[in-house]
Amino acid sequence: MTDILISDGDIAVAENGNYIFAKGIDALLARTVLCAKIKKGSFIYNKDLGTELYLADNEKTATMLIRETLADTEDFDAEVEKIEKVAGGKLLVWLLLRGINETRRAQVTINAEL
Repeated sequence: MTDILISDGDIAVAENGNYIFAKGIDALLARTVLCAKIKKGSFIYNKDLGTELYLADNEKTATMLIRETLADTEDFDAEVEKIEKVAGGKLLVWLLLRGINETRRAQVTINAEL
């Protein structure tokens, strides 16, 4: 799997102007983070993109919702290690993505009031 890397909410571009690509587990982590931030059904061009993670109130439910974003992949698993409600109606979510020989973590801030 290869995908254009998103960095700080924008497409990552090299000094020469070319897009930077993420591959393998890094591409899956980027996709999982993006889906976590998008309310399912809200993206006009792809209503299946996103999750209902903003509704989760515990790690077990959040993990189930995140795993749905990887349903079409093999050899990878995701887990929500921690979910915390913070000021302003936001959620902090700590994600763990495991491949056969690799592990990646990410922290995602979600606006639960969207």
